[in-house]
Amino acid sequence: MIRKEIKYLIIIVAGIAIIFLGVRFAFGEPNPFYVVASGSMIPNLNINDFVIVSHNIPFDNLKVGDIIVFRTYYPNPDTGQQEIIVHRVAQIVTDPDNGQRIIRTKGDANPGSIPQLDYPIFQQNYIGKVVYVIPQLGVITDALRPPTNYILIGLILVVLIYYLRKKNPEAPSASIGGSGGNADNFGSTGTGGVETGATSSTNTGGSGSRVETGPTSSTGTGGSGSRVETDNSTGTGGNAVGKEGK
Repeated sequence: MIRKEIKYLIIIVAGIAIIFLGVRFAFGEPNPFYVVASGSMIPNLNINDFVIVSHNIPFDNLKVGDIIVFRTYYPNPDTGQQEIIVHRVAQIVTDPDNGQRIIRTKGDANPGSIPQLDYPIFQQNYIGKVVYVIPQLGVITDALRPPTNYILIGLILVVLIYYLRKKNPEAPSASIGGSGGNADNFGSTGTGGVETGATSSTNTGGSGSRVETGPTSSTGTGGSGSRVETDNSTGTGGNAVGKEGK
């Protein structure tokens, strides 16, 4: 029984690993999922919209009008860390000294680009281009932050193991008593030359026991960029993007 449970767990872990590697190969990022956290891209991206980005689209192939996710070049003065923003490409220039491409972005709901946030954006700041948008799915992913996601994963594993065990029950084992014969069989005992026929019906079957065991960052500033919150969940969560425009 324990061996079967271990086998099921190995299958589940292998399946998760295959999904993880498949996502990384398809989008060029280990976690390409982001949730819009503020309204600087309204009406095209709303708060709690779920976006999927692809890093397989090269920085040099970006064009004006593309929506991208990137890390700011300058750190936030309040936190000392770079912010993750989702904005639309507004301008692409080339540095005349080294030929390096530099991008300027702007939130659709903002009146203009924000210095040190929308500009400059170099290749090393680029995370990926938005390729899919799922409206309001971020409400669910936001609810699945730790520890809720760990509890949910645990419940799913328990239900899956129970289902597999119920689908493939163990065969009951049968044993026969030492002195009795099978039903419908006659045993004979010689006593003083007298033979007496006795019918013995003994049925002792083993019984199987079934055990059911029960029990899966938000960076915000008052600025106007689209911020990303990174969920440290086990693959279910995403990062949240969005920041209110001034």
